[in-house]
Amino acid sequence: SSVEARAHVARAATMFHEGDVSAARLLLDRAVRGGDPAAAFALAETWDPNVLAALNVRGVRGDKEKARTLYTQALDGGLGEARARIAGLGQ
Repeated sequence: SSVEARAHVARAATMFHEGDVSAARLLLDRAVRGGDPAAAFALAETWDPNVLAALNVRGVRGDKEKARTLYTQALDGGLGEARARIAGLGQ
């Protein structure tokens, strides 16, 4: 449900900002499989090297292509702010 997906996204955001990137990714992956564009955006952030650097996340590798794919999914789902993030990833 969308309520459940929003709860997953909120919980994952807390985990991510506390540095538990792996747990956040697992939780968000479930919500993304349910088709939630906000979850796709949030999961993309966990792979986005720019976001990881801005949060000073250590010991976690970014993946531009995974981030790009997920941001595109979020954009296709109606989240226009994903467009800037895709552009920020460069080529």
